[in-house]
Amino acid sequence: MAISAEVKQYQLTVEHVSDLEGFANEVGRRGALGLIVCLEFEGDSRQQCEERGLRALDVEDMLDIVELWDPVKQRVAVSSLVYYVKHVEKNSSLASRLDAFIERATTGSAPLGDEPASPE
Repeated sequence: MAISAEVKQYQLTVEHVSDLEGFANEVGRRGALGLIVCLEFEGDSRQQCEERGLRALDVEDMLDIVELWDPVKQRVAVSSLVYYVKHVEKNSSLASRLDAFIERATTGSAPLGDEPASPE
């Protein structure tokens, strides 16, 4: 089965759902599994996505899934992401952010965005 994903780096609102009609129609036409992934769903937006035949996942859902993976599968997923970013996307800014994230994750320092404010 083919999987198609639409990823949004924002909170998905009910107003955004109509923008996904073309994606939902194409997924249905191909008989694929359609994923809509976002930071979180507001109001009835998750339900409306699912009514269009899409599987709705937010960050919390994805963390719950990955938590079930064994360490080998987690390492393979990270390696695949690193390969994709560095060899397919070839975006140096994205690669630098990914490297910084992995460094912080492996050293146990604060998650990105949780840094203390720098003194002025």
